This record gives sequence, structure tokens and C-alpha cells, in this order.
Amino acid sequence: MKKSKDVIVEVPTATVRVIANVPTISHRGGLPFLHIEAAMSLANQCTELGKKYDVNASLEPTNFQKNTYKACVLGTLFTTVAFLEAAINEVFLDAVESIPATDRKERDARISVKDADINCYGVVESLSSETVKRMAQIWLRQRKIKSCTYFSHFAGFLDRQKQDGYSNVERWSILDKYQAALFLNKKSPFGKGLKRQAAYTLIGLRNYLTHPKPETVILAGPEGTRLGPEKEESADLEQRVTDLIESDALRPAAGYAHEKLFLASPFPSNCLSSGLARMGIKSALEFNNAFSSWMGTKNMTSKYPQLQQQMSILADTHAAVG
Repeated sequence: MKKSKDVIVEVPTATVRVIANVPTISHRGGLPFLHIEAAMSLANQCTELGKKYDVNASLEPTNFQKNTYKACVLGTLFTTVAFLEAAINEVFLDAVESIPATDRKERDARISVKDADINCYGVVESLSSETVKRMAQIWLRQRKIKSCTYFSHFAGFLDRQKQDGYSNVERWSILDKYQAALFLNKKSPFGKGLKRQAAYTLIGLRNYLTHPKPETVILAGPEGTRLGPEKEESADLEQRVTDLIESDALRPAAGYAHEKLFLASPFPSNCLSSGLARMGIKSALEFNNAFSSWMGTKNMTSKYPQLQQQMSILADTHAAVG
């Protein structure tokens, strides 16, 4: 009897294989794509809403329109950061589902085909088997990250994980998960380049909005004066968010006209603009691409060219506004 070869048909969130003449379909929810598509849709909505008032400066938006605009920006920010976390989680899960089923032990209840490589995105295919195994064991809590074996640059990262006993990668911060993947692949960590700083700023703003700390800002008198124990941190975050928005190559020198109608002081309301929405998405995708390149892995978005098309549409919309 002629032995059949595996037949592979891939889409972004599923892999179809014929293994030993048995059709096998593996599927994940595709959360990275769900989040980034939602972010793009929301960013487009706030851009279109603001564009109306850029074209006709005599119009005055209603409170409902202002709230809708800010809601779209907030939604873009939250779903963009969710994309960053979902994307790195998928990398670790690809590693888990790339090792033999017998190595997954009790966590293997969902896997029915013994020793079958069923990872959906194929992100870790280019990594060594030892690296994939290390990543899988860390995720499954079968292994701990020990002292700084590879690079002294990871000292800060390791100190943070030591407090958690190195045991629960799912609870680590988003950027620490990215650093952990690099560490386990014996790559040097991200430095403080522009792409990492942009991702750091997005996550910082999301955290600031999700876990707010009381802060009073004096608007009359010495305007912009902050009171409270977190004043230096919030001032630094505001500057970084402002810099991110102004790094938009399509942004007019004077900003967009509608921002004077839609935005209000103090921080963070003064930064919740369509420019933040667009640059947030662009920065997140660039950071994820840079990570894949540095890691030496396939970027999962390469299987989803619609993302690039949607980014082009978003860029064209902003260009038309400018």
C-alpha cells in the first residue's frame, strides 16, 4: 500500500492535514487578527468622523459625536495592545503544539493526533528543536528560567521574573513575554529603539487608563501643574504619547483642525486623537514585525495580507485629510 503524504492547506487560523489517511483540522480563534482588525475599523471610524470637521471648520460636533470619537480612539488603543499580547501568546502556543504530544504530558488532553505537528501559524518552524522545546516547557510550567545563562542584558528581566518564581509566563508583562522568547532563543534583548519605545508607550497608556491613579491638574494659574505622587510618571507618559502622535509622517505641521473641537485638557483626553489611533496600530505592527525578524521566525501576519491592505486604506484616509 502506497504511503500517503501529508497534505497541508493553511489559512491564518487553521491547518488542515491528512495524516495516515485521516483528515485532521486544527483551529485557533485567531485572536491577534480579531484584535487588530477591530483596531483598524475603530481607527477608520474616528478618522472619518474627524475628517468631516477638517473639511468644514464651521461645523460644531455634538457631545455624542465627541464621545463617539473618543470611544473609537480608546477602543483602538485597547485592541491594539491586546493584539500585541495575543500575538506573543500565539508564538508560545505554536511552540507547545510543535513538540511531540508525548512531551506535553497532562496538558495534552486537547491533542488527539500523537506526535503530530499541528501548530496553526507555523511561526516557530525556523527555530531549533531545542529552542522550541524550551519555549514550550516554559509555557507549560515544566521548566523555569534560571539565572542569566546567556546575556547579562537580561538581568532586569530575570529579576522581575524571580519574584514570580519564573513559573507563570502567562502572567508576565507583554514586553517581558517578548523578551523571554528572545532569551530562550539565545538572542540579545530589544534595546530602547524607536519601535520598542512606541510599543512601551502604547502599553503604558493602556495601563494608565485601565488602572487609573488619582491625579489633580491645575488648569487655572500655573497651567498644567500636576499634584499627586504619580505626577512625574504621568508627565513623562504624556510627553511620550505626544511624541508618538507627532511622529506621524502624514500629520500636518499644525495638527488636524478637528482636534481643537474634539479634544480637551488635561491628559489623557488631550491625546485621544485619530493620530494616536493610527500611529498605535502602525507601531504595534512594526514592533511585531521587528520582533519576528530579530527572533528569526515567520511573522504570522504574513499569512494575512489583508492587514497590509487595510493599513494602506487607513493611510490613504489620513493623507486625504492632510
